[in-house]
Amino acid sequence: LNFGMGQEYQDFIELEMIVESLFGMMYGGQDGRGWAFLKAAMQSPIVPLRCMALEVFYSWDGRYRNDEMRSFIQEQSFQEPEPDLKAIMLKVAKGQKVAIFEEEMEMM
Repeated sequence: LNFGMGQEYQDFIELEMIVESLFGMMYGGQDGRGWAFLKAAMQSPIVPLRCMALEVFYSWDGRYRNDEMRSFIQEQSFQEPEPDLKAIMLKVAKGQKVAIFEEEMEMM
């Protein structure tokens, strides 16, 4: 697992702060905002950042998740080296429920 430690990951660390802010707003009606940041984060070498971006996208109301976005996530899943995250990406791309994300949303 790559957790993005070191100076060579500085850009991704800054991107993580942006995605974290989207994560914090996701329960406050910010659906659909920040797709460009989520898309960049899903291409990051940092596993937790890819997962966080996916969870923010998953939290959006369905009307904000379009086919182009789902297709992008499906394409990313084909390149995803982490098997668990790959499985989650495929579920999200297909519009299926993801239990771990559902549990976290219930706690909010």
